Parts: sequence; structure tokens; C-alpha cells
Amino acid sequence: MDYLKVLLEHSITKEIVEKTNACIRIIRDHVQQHAKATFKDTCEEEILALIGVLLLSGVNKDNHVATEEMFKPTVGIPAYRSGFSERRFCFLLRCIGFDDRATGHERQKEDPFAAESQIWEVFINNCKQRYYPGENITIDEQLLAFRGRCGFRMYIPNKPAKYGMKIMVICDSKSSYMLNAMPYLGKKTKPPDAVALGHYVTMELCKPYFGSNRNITGDNWFTSVPLVSKFLEKGLTYVGTIRKYKCEILEEMTNRSRFKPRQCTLLFDNNTTLLIRCCPNKSSENLLPSFIQCMDKLIIMKRESRK
Repeated sequence: MDYLKVLLEHSITKEIVEKTNACIRIIRDHVQQHAKATFKDTCEEEILALIGVLLLSGVNKDNHVATEEMFKPTVGIPAYRSGFSERRFCFLLRCIGFDDRATGHERQKEDPFAAESQIWEVFINNCKQRYYPGENITIDEQLLAFRGRCGFRMYIPNKPAKYGMKIMVICDSKSSYMLNAMPYLGKKTKPPDAVALGHYVTMELCKPYFGSNRNITGDNWFTSVPLVSKFLEKGLTYVGTIRKYKCEILEEMTNRSRFKPRQCTLLFDNNTTLLIRCCPNKSSENLLPSFIQCMDKLIIMKRESRK
């Protein structure tokens, strides 16, 4: 509870309480007969209890269960009913707010994330400042399931949820702690000229760790040769898969007939190394053992060259 209050500091919960109460008053004025317990103003303790129930439902994998079943005395968890009733829980989820709704529509024309940006920045800064990561950091994207109205909602058919908001995240590889994150806003997420989006996102998320000699691991959406070179200049190393049609990859390196099946080939360019392995069946073969073996050989070769 103490650590939750560190991440969700008083300024965040105070802002949520003010904006939620403003929405509750609007609804309460339009209801002639209402139950006092359901339509009363909320407080900071109740908002923390609401967040706690949402976290607990995720831990217990009840986030896809109907609310009526969650709060049912016979099958539901007693902790759900300890803070509020089912009707009050649904009402708070309907009214919870993070921004001034009177001016929100105008600001969202320029920034689709305007309704959450203020609280988001405070929360992400707390995540970065309250944890010291290890030597390995991982970057990837995550689709947060959401089917409501949203200007930057995405459809990705190969994801379990399919619809949602895409967030680019870097995490500590050992503990999976989220260190930094950035929402993908569609066309509004514009990198500088002549810079790939994956390159721009990776550099922005890893800025707090420049010069720390940590290693970043990413998939082929983020990886490029200019990104690896830029990281070396900033005091970081990078390991990741790369798409074969990248302009930095020579055409001879993408010709499968030049390589024997299950044979690993290493190419060196100053401080950058490219590992190529031709697989007869990509879906059934595990590349990790051979990759680790090649990397061990590479480390031994570098040690010998230093000697």
C-alpha cells in the first residue's frame, strides 16, 4: 500500500477525485430520485479502493468476468464487496475522470492524449525515479484491450484482444518492472524528418539511461543499424532481431542459397555484429541455443583480440 501511494501520489488521486466529483454532480442533477449511497461524492480513500479492486481482479483473472458475478456473495471474492456495492462500483467506473471535460474536446484536436497526459506524465516520472533497473532492459509494445470510443484505438488481428490502445514500454528484464512508456497516437505520433518511428520511440524511451552501459533488447520493429550505432555513441549496447529487407542489409545476405541450413554466419562492421542463420523450418526450430553458442564464441573472439 505504501508503494502504491508512492506511484499514485497525492496530486494524482486529488486530481481524479476532483474531476470524478464534477461528473457525479452533473449526473446527480439530472436524476430526480436517487440513492444517496450510490450518487454521493467520492473521496481519495474510495478512489484508492477502486484501483485496488481493479488490480485484485486482474491478479485473480476476473477482469473478464461480469460485474454481477464478481460481487455475488456466493461465488465472488469478499474483498470486492468490502469497499462498496456493485452499483456504486459501476457508477464510479462510469464517472471516473482525469481531465476537465469542459475544455477537453478542444485540446484533444491537437493532442489526442490530452485527457490523460497530465496524470500520465506524473505517474511515468514516479516509475522512473522509484526504481533502479539492472543491466538488461527490454523494449516492446503492448496492446491494452479497449473497445470504447478513442481517436487512437488500434486493431491488431494477431493480438488476443484485437482492439485496444498500443503502448510502447521499456521494462527491467529481471523483474518486469515498467521503467518508461509512451502511447502510440497514430498519425499524431510524428518522429523528426528522416527518422523511422521505431528508432524515434526507442531513443525517447531510453533517454534516462544514456551513458549507463546497459543493454537494450528489442524485436524487429524497433531494430535498425543506425539505431545500434546511435546507442553505442550514447553509452548503451543493443541486441535484437532485424528485418531482412532493411536498406542497411546487403542483398547478398538475404539470399538463402548462399547459406547452409542450420549454419550460423557472423558479419562484423566496427562495433556492430550481424548473425545470420538459415533455418529449414522456422516454425519448429528453436534458435536460442545456437544463438547463445554463437554469442559465446563472439565474446571469446573479442577477448582474444583485446589481448
